[in-house]
Amino acid sequence: MTETRVDPEFAALCPPLTPEEYATLEESLLAEGCRDALVVWRETGVLLDGHNRKRICEQYGISYRTVEVSLVDRDAAVAWIITNQLGRRNLHPDAASLLRGRLYNMQKKAPGAPIGNNNRSIQRDQNDPIERTADALAREFGVSAPTIKRDGAFAAAVETLAQAEPEIIPRIMAGEATSRKDVIEAAKKFYETTNARQDVAVTIFSSESNEYYTPPQYTEAARELMGGIDLDPATCETAQRSIKATNFYTEADDGLSQVWAGRVWMNPPYGKIGNDSSQGQWAQKLIAEYEAGNVSEGVMLVKAAVGYEWFEVLWDRLPVCFARERLSFIRADGSSDGQSKQGTAFFYVGQDPARFAEVFGRFGRVILPEEQL
Repeated sequence: MTETRVDPEFAALCPPLTPEEYATLEESLLAEGCRDALVVWRETGVLLDGHNRKRICEQYGISYRTVEVSLVDRDAAVAWIITNQLGRRNLHPDAASLLRGRLYNMQKKAPGAPIGNNNRSIQRDQNDPIERTADALAREFGVSAPTIKRDGAFAAAVETLAQAEPEIIPRIMAGEATSRKDVIEAAKKFYETTNARQDVAVTIFSSESNEYYTPPQYTEAARELMGGIDLDPATCETAQRSIKATNFYTEADDGLSQVWAGRVWMNPPYGKIGNDSSQGQWAQKLIAEYEAGNVSEGVMLVKAAVGYEWFEVLWDRLPVCFARERLSFIRADGSSDGQSKQGTAFFYVGQDPARFAEVFGRFGRVILPEEQL
């Protein structure tokens, strides 16, 4: 067999683990080794199941076994992954809908059936009655045939929108979409928009406003760690009532275009992706200013977006604290927005990772990379 490889499309079909789930898996592998074999497509050496186990095992030098599955083509491999994932119980309802819908759309266009025909039939046995695709999948996965058809419409909408924003698929697998109805409506309007990538992301994933403020215990921890906050480059005047940074930039100032200096606290906008407000670009700016010698230390609060490229880059390089509790951010009127739907991570740049672990360890698990910046 050739070397085991990871295919990005296949990996996106596997729901990302929460930081807590990932930490639990990591602890188990370190304590007991990798007991379950990774599943590999025999003809290509591409990984079908076990992406997180592979990553952790290779990070810590843990040996693992593989088993091979023979599949005729890529569609068969996708179908295998989908069926395997749907057999698990921890899927978000949107993830399950997307997987069922994709399988439905694939099967109804299988060889021997007219393209676009929803009524492709399956005959299980010579004497069995003809069974339609939606009915067969409904029986297999314990839902109704109309549900399967709605899943198909949802999956088709997701694939349309993925042309503009590829990260839509893993984000929906993580349960981050506002609703399936929003996804379908956005797909209908997709070809009418002049800025498809941004409009898609805002429609499906954005909250009503980016103006949510960090609970003060976390900014106070950053102040305790660094001895003060010289700059908050992604903020507003209201938030500064509690953060009290010496200098700060608002949206009108465009903090990404400014020079940063000193000790930085940063909670970049959550509501947009794929543009200058993306958390990945704010993270790159922080690292660049630190490496240039402008920033002496910095703490950044972001979504715990395990599996996203920008997040993986940070995780490989910087100390991180995965918050034990889901944060309740504060609205402009002082009320709470309720607990965040996604976990939170704090990243640190600076020369004292041990101190970062000591201070932020009170909020969750701290992981230090092998090499510090």
